[in-house]
Amino acid sequence: MEFKYKPISNQKQIGKRRKLSDIKYLVIHDTGNTSKGADAEAHFKYLQTAIRYGSAHYYLDDREIIQTIGDSLVAWSIGDKWGYSNNPNRTKDALNSNSISVELCINADIDKAKAYKNLVELTKNLMKKFNISQDKVIRHFDATGKICPGSWSKNNWAKWWQFKEDIKKPIEWAIDLSKDSTFGNTEIKEKVGEQMQEEFKKAIELGITDGSRPKDPATREEVAMMVLRGIKIAKGEVLPNISKKPT
Repeated sequence: MEFKYKPISNQKQIGKRRKLSDIKYLVIHDTGNTSKGADAEAHFKYLQTAIRYGSAHYYLDDREIIQTIGDSLVAWSIGDKWGYSNNPNRTKDALNSNSISVELCINADIDKAKAYKNLVELTKNLMKKFNISQDKVIRHFDATGKICPGSWSKNNWAKWWQFKEDIKKPIEWAIDLSKDSTFGNTEIKEKVGEQMQEEFKKAIELGITDGSRPKDPATREEVAMMVLRGIKIAKGEVLPNISKKPT
């Protein structure tokens, strides 16, 4: 997975500067856009020229997280001092000026499970960065009464309550939010690990290595020896067995 810092240049979508210590809430949204291809990059491009007010700090899909507005700047996300009538118990002190907004992409061609995982891990990383407690992670609905994230509103917001439980768990993917970075990809790491184990086992069987110190760095001499043995095996030469040193 990738994190990208791509600040938009469209000043219409950016509010005033603020202190990071002012940030008290994380507000979770979904984009409401189910069109194919409506991923994080597509929303970044839209914001660059959008005339209608409406922005967020982070957009994420199943492959990447894009930060479009810096944390020290206000985004036009939840509408200060106004709300929808269907949530009279809204969190009235959650404002654009003291919150970070995160938008989950819901395009039709997205891998929902991966996007959800990215959202959970980003949220936990932001909670740690700004010392925000779990109860200060809220829905757009909690701030204004708008049914958002709308894709989670079914069954009395069951998906939201599951999310609230998931963000209580320890961080699994540390994300470097200070620069463009990569994170996660545990599925790929597991596959690589399995493949390496099989190849290492085969190397022992062929006599390329004796199998000792599998996690240690190799010296130039050891690398040269293993490469030379591999070349000899490829040529059909029979190598003497390598016996491990006694312990």
